[in-house]
Amino acid sequence: MACKLTKVAHPPFTFSGPAGQDVTLTVTGTAAVITSVNYDGQPLPQQGQPAPPPWTFTIKPGRKVLVVIVVNQPGDLTRINEKCNGTANLLQELVFDDAFPRVFFIQGT
Repeated sequence: MACKLTKVAHPPFTFSGPAGQDVTLTVTGTAAVITSVNYDGQPLPQQGQPAPPPWTFTIKPGRKVLVVIVVNQPGDLTRINEKCNGTANLLQELVFDDAFPRVFFIQGT
């Protein structure tokens, strides 16, 4: 699948994408794991327990909030990505320090 999210150069949105398209999130890092995802006020269901689930959501029209919680080893380079046909669309890169929520604003077009 091709990447669906495009970085927006100006606020208030972080990314835009076509409504109705599915986006799958991944994370990289030494011990990085996405522990929960909330999109448009709804938690995404966990699938594939005990292994980390594939976190997939469908882009909705309008402005929606995406909240991703990741855990990893302190000080480790961590990347939150959109999975795209064998490549990754980098959403955020950070040196992990704590499992606080990462917030993205998605404009569904």
